[in-house]
Amino acid sequence: MIAAFALLLSSITTAAEESYAWPLALPRAVTGTFGEFRGGRFHAGIDLMTGQNGRPVYAPADGYVMRVTCSPWGYGRAIYLQLADGHVAVLGHLDGFTSDIAGYVRAEQHARERYAVELAPDPSRFPIKKGQQVAFSGSTGTVDPHLHYEIRDADNRPLNPRSLGVRWPDDTPPTIRAVLVVPGTPAATVNGDLLPAILQVRRTDDGSYTCGPVKASGRVVFGLDTIDPANNGNSRLGVYRISTAIGGEELFRIQFDRFSYDDRQNERVSYYPFLMNEGAFLLQWRWPGNVCEIFRHTDRDGGFDMPDRPVEVTMESSDVDGNTAAVRFLLEPDHAGEAPAPIAGKAGTGKIDIECVNTWLVVSAVFTEPEPVTPHLSVEGAQDGPERPFRRIDARRFRAAIAADDNSRELVVRIAHERLAPFEQRIHVFHRGDSERVVSVGETSILVKPDSPYGTMYMRAFPAKQHSELPLPACGEPLRLWPASMPVDRALQLVFPEPDGCGIPARISAYYDAGSRWSCCSDPGSFVIDARTMGVYALMEDNKPPILGKIQVSGNGKRPKVRCEVRDTGSGMADWRLTCNGRWLLSVYDPARNTITWEQDEDLPEGPRTFALQATDKAGNQTGVSYTVPAENPPRKSETKQSSSGRRRETEIAKQ
Repeated sequence: MIAAFALLLSSITTAAEESYAWPLALPRAVTGTFGEFRGGRFHAGIDLMTGQNGRPVYAPADGYVMRVTCSPWGYGRAIYLQLADGHVAVLGHLDGFTSDIAGYVRAEQHARERYAVELAPDPSRFPIKKGQQVAFSGSTGTVDPHLHYEIRDADNRPLNPRSLGVRWPDDTPPTIRAVLVVPGTPAATVNGDLLPAILQVRRTDDGSYTCGPVKASGRVVFGLDTIDPANNGNSRLGVYRISTAIGGEELFRIQFDRFSYDDRQNERVSYYPFLMNEGAFLLQWRWPGNVCEIFRHTDRDGGFDMPDRPVEVTMESSDVDGNTAAVRFLLEPDHAGEAPAPIAGKAGTGKIDIECVNTWLVVSAVFTEPEPVTPHLSVEGAQDGPERPFRRIDARRFRAAIAADDNSRELVVRIAHERLAPFEQRIHVFHRGDSERVVSVGETSILVKPDSPYGTMYMRAFPAKQHSELPLPACGEPLRLWPASMPVDRALQLVFPEPDGCGIPARISAYYDAGSRWSCCSDPGSFVIDARTMGVYALMEDNKPPILGKIQVSGNGKRPKVRCEVRDTGSGMADWRLTCNGRWLLSVYDPARNTITWEQDEDLPEGPRTFALQATDKAGNQTGVSYTVPAENPPRKSETKQSSSGRRRETEIAKQ
């Protein structure tokens, strides 16, 4: 207890001496760092551990309240502070605001009869001083309680708070999880293969990492999967810097000091996009077209041409406190060439697979038994002519790398072999800077713009036979854009035909198959969407209204607790309205917990109280539920009245 108090007192004293005060009166601990991996995106701030909701939140510096937002999503309740030095501090996932700010927000919400607001008070209304309380920590817009703390410059670019002197203790070095070595050209090889190699690392007695030697030919590039553990290993934070050196000379470096919201799509090619299921490999080379600022710390492109001698590769990962971890391995020249052919034996069958490596394709022919005869491959539209010899990888596998010619608009891949079914596949090719082009699949069209590709982009578009189970009635056949992991810079425009004889058009939206669920990606009644992700898309009609449970009222007095469970499996919640005896009540929808809860911000009338809740989804489907509490009696179980704009039904969420 004494030690904890001393640490707290130390943190408060330190905050008073810093340019930016720590916004919590708690021991300094972070659960998320600037730039860390968030599903292919960079985290724009730091997450501060709170342990529970309701902790006082303080202004880090002098300034004024420039913006206040309340939303079920994103940062939830958030406050934006314009600081005197020109920076903006963002404090998110709040449970509430101090009384003066809360009164202002509440008045605006009641005037609009709407919880979700985005307010910009006059700069003179809420001046703030460094260390002044402005809010209470919470978990709105997220799941676990914490405080999102973000600092932006005058151009709205997120800054690493550490570069501004914001400090917290960190004496744990990063952990290196795996190394990625990738062929840097179609002719290059890694360990005798045309595909990338993931190297498993092991920790040595001195705390560094190592892995077995890698054989390479031609140009290769590197990536690193690394984290910065914290809080006794319960948090996996992002690192600050990654560098790669060959023979002691720096080859490439990335560093998380600042990035721009204008370049957020480029964050997807800051990681190796084609192996995201295998690890979050931050690139140690610059992907064509990637303008993220973290890649501007070196003039080199990150490619290394393999010499005719072994070299040592050192990849170092550093956190913001200078704690480092390094992995070292030998890169050896590969003179072996392709594997020898096996002796003819039992005849097997084979299959063909095509996948992306950087900005070219690799075609694989894989047989079930050792195969002495090399398949014949020809490709129309490829660099260096149509004849493409397969490289034997081992007794059963053959591969060939294919890069499209600069003027090619299509690749036609043909493979012949007596133990393979006849194979022909056409693949659309798009080069950055080409004129915009439309690809059609039936009546559906895909518009590819000049700046949609990163360098060269490959695409096939065809009806999707395999996909996740459809939760709603489909309007036409789902569409697959292959490959699903192909990065897209400027969004593709997908234009679906208006469904004929399929439900109500105003309730039909486009959905994306995210694997675990279908995600709505267009407004109902709109059949044109911008897509930065390839994969499976489908038009579906949302004919299912939101599902409401019983309104639960607990406690007596003028401000009882009022809560209702809600779910929506289609287009998503658009609006909700909770009333008591017809009077609007300020209530919060929490999509993470599937609840709507009254804010208890005013006294309710005496006598019988009838609570009514109406929920509306984005397709316009509505569901209503009501519950009456008799006068002078405690809340008791009663019948729930529920109506739906679609069909009437009784639903209990707990039974779903």
